[in-house]
Amino acid sequence: MRHTQVAARFISDVGTFDIIHDHTRLGAVDFAALDVPAVTTAHYDPTRDPMRWAREVAAGHPYVALSNAQMRSAPDVNWTGVIPNGIDQSFYRPGEDRFGYLVHIAALGPRKGTDLAIRIARAAGRQLVVIGSADRADPEGFAREVEPLLGDEHVTWLDEQSGDAKLPWLQGAAALLHPIRWDEPFGLVYVEALACGVPVLTLNRGAAPELVQHGVTGVVADQWTDLIDAARDPHRWSPQACRASVSHLTDDAMVEAYLNLYEQLIDRGTRPKPIPRQRRASLPISP
Repeated sequence: MRHTQVAARFISDVGTFDIIHDHTRLGAVDFAALDVPAVTTAHYDPTRDPMRWAREVAAGHPYVALSNAQMRSAPDVNWTGVIPNGIDQSFYRPGEDRFGYLVHIAALGPRKGTDLAIRIARAAGRQLVVIGSADRADPEGFAREVEPLLGDEHVTWLDEQSGDAKLPWLQGAAALLHPIRWDEPFGLVYVEALACGVPVLTLNRGAAPELVQHGVTGVVADQWTDLIDAARDPHRWSPQACRASVSHLTDDAMVEAYLNLYEQLIDRGTRPKPIPRQRRASLPISP
């Protein structure tokens, strides 16, 4: 909240901006009072606080969805449309060799299905490389459900990795194993894996079915146990088909889509609506 307050004050003082592109959960509240078109990309669950609260305070503020699933989850939001995240596909590309291990890259915790990934790999007889640190949204869940399993002999746990360090592990994997328990708004790691020619094994939640073509570039299952058989034989899916399925999700395409949106909002003179039903004090306030 402090961050967006300072940003709004700076924007107001300088006064030479054409548009505000907000990536926070609460920015709409502060930017609603400014005479500058503003739009927010929702990188999170739009049905939960604090975004739900921000939408009530700054009614009519325009949002961008990352997926159709995210947009459907909150039909009352003023969505301007869907602009999926894009990646640099000259960086995320197939490697020379693929090995037999599975890889799980996430904010580690029950929400991301890290404990399920470890159990699936064990049942499939596969080594699992886990990359990431504890989910900051659920440190208790990490400590309770995940951390005790990270010492299993079939698990190699690496902390968060930079892009350069992460890439070889992704390129060499037989599959990305990501049995999510929540409605993921997008899933950028899916695109990264598929661009590397690596299939994705996931559950039917959120945007997963929009990114993974069931039976063609991996598996989208209803139950986590349905992923065990797929994890035993992940080489059945074509690396070429995996990469081709996300060839349109480039950083250039994403930038072009946002530039078009900016022009539309500027041309329409779109402004967030004033804060509705502002509460007034029932007693005099001392100066």
